[in-house]
Amino acid sequence: PVLLDSSLTARSSQAMKIYMDGKGFLQSEAWFRVDTAGKRARVTYFARQGDPYRIGKIGYRFRDRSLRPVVLSDTASSLLRTGGIFDGNVLNDERSRIASFLKNRGYYNFSINNISYVADSTVGGRRIDLTVLVKQYMAGYDTNGEAVLDNNRIYRIRDINVFPDYNPTVATTDSLYKTRLDTVRYRGLNIIYDTKQHVRSEILRRTISLYPNALYSAQDVKRTYDNIMRLG
Repeated sequence: PVLLDSSLTARSSQAMKIYMDGKGFLQSEAWFRVDTAGKRARVTYFARQGDPYRIGKIGYRFRDRSLRPVVLSDTASSLLRTGGIFDGNVLNDERSRIASFLKNRGYYNFSINNISYVADSTVGGRRIDLTVLVKQYMAGYDTNGEAVLDNNRIYRIRDINVFPDYNPTVATTDSLYKTRLDTVRYRGLNIIYDTKQHVRSEILRRTISLYPNALYSAQDVKRTYDNIMRLG
């Protein structure tokens, strides 16, 4: 049997309110009633959503101005639409979409944390004007502990090292392990092997879709991982 916990009962009601707010029902209400009979209780929850708030104007503000032409070139794919319901999940999905778009075009350090929103609900008519804020990259901290911000940089792939037969146990216990290693360079791959190469260079080249000097692409990296896992 589950014991009645009044604090958890109230917390569940609050969670319903938070969920409805996140779905755009900012004037929603949630409450509950506890009916007891003997040693048993019945908890009934009530919810009133009201009319949802909708997105009004959509604008962009770039603290990293170098990203302005890149991000604005793909606004046709945006998940945000004027008149759409102000849904927190959609806002987060749009952050992920922009981050993925940039990470597939060389911006290795870009993440969803570089994107935030400014929401203005004072326009009335249950409408919220949105501003998408694209931030700079936090490169670290100075001697005073202040954040050091810099424009996001484009990265290219330099070296691609492949170690098909790597054995971490042997590498840490065999003192002669490194002396036996050799390298074959094949069409942009540095293939490292111990004594004998067991996987043909041609197979590795077909499997790995990365090339030196190419723009970094998170999508290509994931495709390479998947291809290697399918080698069996």
